[in-house]
Formats: sequence, structure tokens, C-alpha cells
Amino acid sequence: MLVLFFLMFFSIVNAATPEKAILFVVSITKDSNATLENYFATKDFITPSEAGDYSFELLDEKKNLLYKINANVVFHSLGIPYGWPLEQSKDLIKETSTYEVLYVVFPFFNGASYFRIKKYDKTILEKKINLCNYNGTCEEHENSLSCSDCSASDGFCVPDADDMCDPDCLLGIDPDCEQQSSSKTEARGASATNYILFGLLLVIVLILAYNIKKRFKK
Repeated sequence: MLVLFFLMFFSIVNAATPEKAILFVVSITKDSNATLENYFATKDFITPSEAGDYSFELLDEKKNLLYKINANVVFHSLGIPYGWPLEQSKDLIKETSTYEVLYVVFPFFNGASYFRIKKYDKTILEKKINLCNYNGTCEEHENSLSCSDCSASDGFCVPDADDMCDPDCLLGIDPDCEQQSSSKTEARGASATNYILFGLLLVIVLILAYNIKKRFKK
């Protein structure tokens, strides 16, 4: 029973921990025009797959399917802004109800080479992707999560407890930075204490030496 409890506990912890992933930012219009705006490795929760008209696919170099996410795309309208007459709002409503920006998160695959979108099994977008070109320079779509070309200082914050303080994270975001900061503070405190003790010891030695010298003079 105790073993079962621990298994359930660790499965809950793992489920609540963001995975190493690939995030795709996509814009889609109502008439099925799709654009890949951006993509990069991240730490995030995988987008759940569901029944839907659209499928988002991650492929390897030979275009074999690595992972597939099905989803519906709902084109929202902003509605009529407060105080705007209906006639003045028509163009705004039309424009904002035919365009949607999506964030699709896949599990991380080292061999990921293509991103594809289908609607009713018809391809509406297929793009070659590259998360690392191994040329020694940290470039677009590359960061320290996906590419050895990038160091921790890559413009991308990885706030994980991985014993590495990421300089791109804001203060208090990466727990490793707090640990390193507290370690430095403790080290400074220890050094200051050592100096004080050494000073006191030196004073005591000088006092003893002075008293001994006085006795010999007598």
C-alpha cells in the first residue's frame, strides 16, 4: 500500500512538471492560410490532442511522423468596443474574427526537422525547421535547451533547479540564482567572521607578549 502511495505521488509530481518541449507560434486565417511565426525549445506542458478539423504534425528528416496533435481552431471576435456604433465596428469585427494566433507545444525530439499543419487531411502548411545547426554561433530558433552553440546566456530564461543560474532570468525566477547568491553571502559572512577571529587572536597574542616582556624586565 505504501509503495502504491509513493508511485501515485511521483506520478502526480511528474505530471505537474513541465517537459522539455518545442513551442510553435502559428497564425491561421479562416480561409486556411497558415504562417509559422516562430519556434524554439522550451520547458512547457504538451498541448493535449483532441478531436478537431486541424492536425499539427512534427516530422523527422525523412518526413516520418514523430508526433501529432489534433485540435479545433475557434476564431474569436472582439465584439463591439464600448461606445462604438454598430456601423463603425463592422470592419473591426470582420477582421478580428478571421485570424487566430495559436501556441502548439510538442514533446522535444532531437530529430525534429519538419512542422506541418493539415485541415481535413489536406496540408495547408509545411516548413523545414532547425533547432541547431552546430556552427558555433547561437542563432534564431536556437537556445541552450536545444543547441550546444548556445550558452546559458542566450536570451532565454530556463528557471529550472538544475544547479545553473541562468543570467537571462529576472531576479527571483531561477532558484539556482538564489542559492548561489545565498552561498556567496554565507561565504562573505564566513570570511568576515574569520577576519574578526584572527584580529582578536592577534590582539590576545600581543597582550600576552607585552605582559611576558614586562615580567622579564622586572
